[in-house]
Amino acid sequence: AAISRTKSVKIRGLRTIYGLHGEISKKVIPICALELNLHKLSKMSAAPLRVAIAGLGTVGAGVAKILNANGALIAQRCNRAIELVGVSDPNVSAIDGVPSDKLGQAFDDCLGMLDGCSPDVIVETIGGTGVALQLNQKAAGMGISIVTANKALLAKHGEELTQVSNTLLNLSPLSSFSL
Repeated sequence: AAISRTKSVKIRGLRTIYGLHGEISKKVIPICALELNLHKLSKMSAAPLRVAIAGLGTVGAGVAKILNANGALIAQRCNRAIELVGVSDPNVSAIDGVPSDKLGQAFDDCLGMLDGCSPDVIVETIGGTGVALQLNQKAAGMGISIVTANKALLAKHGEELTQVSNTLLNLSPLSSFSL
């Protein structure tokens, strides 16, 4: 059987396989999938990503369950472990399906959680614009990455939060870019 020669080219996170005569193969492989074959979970190159969750309602508890149930798979795919280091809610209680020792430190104050468990990322699921704004401002000021779907907060204070982040990262405001 003849073996055709191929080459691969990395383009924007995808690796496209080209055949001998330059035709594009129908096989486009995400680079992450290729890297999984090269790295073992035990050879992770980075320290675990430290995650804290503010708010343990339906969404926050769901995030905690997903991180607990799929932590090994996420770590394998990303070549970096995810460590839940803290949760906060005024009424911190057990989450069905997540052992309490897998939740990290429990806080009743989300602002205190930022200092208490030193996360790399905060998942804000509080909602509203009161405490959530304070949490996002403090986290951005500390250089902590923020994940939120708080539409009210972003609609009312999105520009302000962007300015805090841009100042911290020494970025120009988006208004200075032309499209």
